[in-house]
Amino acid sequence: MQTIFEDASLLVVHKPAGVAVVLGRGEHAESSLRDQLEAERGERLWVVHRLDAPVSGVLLFCRTADAHRALSIAFEKRQVSKTYQATVWGQPVFDEVTVKRPIGPGRKGGMRLSGARAEPAETHFRSLGPHPEVEKAWRIEARPVTGRRHQIRLHLASLGHPI
Repeated sequence: MQTIFEDASLLVVHKPAGVAVVLGRGEHAESSLRDQLEAERGERLWVVHRLDAPVSGVLLFCRTADAHRALSIAFEKRQVSKTYQATVWGQPVFDEVTVKRPIGPGRKGGMRLSGARAEPAETHFRSLGPHPEVEKAWRIEARPVTGRRHQIRLHLASLGHPI
């Protein structure tokens, strides 16, 4: 993984696809990006946010407890904006759309739209045009307002455009 930015409080890295940010059930330490970084750097790192294991992208870690507390509050108060790009199947019928569909726990540890314990979830999408290298694929910009697990994936699927 590539370090994008580093100072006394923060570490920003490019997370490769296929790597978990933190350990899940039954996973070994070498599969956790945080554990790998802590071992390589010889320091404790705090996770500020996560990306799903299959996803690549920019990931922020804190190097101090104070920085972690401040950034966690900023994320909780939605003072941090996040923008993602996804490749989906098929041309969308929208230029821009907002999806407000609750997300909750599903079977076998998965997530699903709605359900008894579903929490509000909102994502803004914008069509970016056809993928330059993949036939019948389209590029989408996603700006989540909330941060539910698999939110972008579930909201795009609800529009008929799986990632």
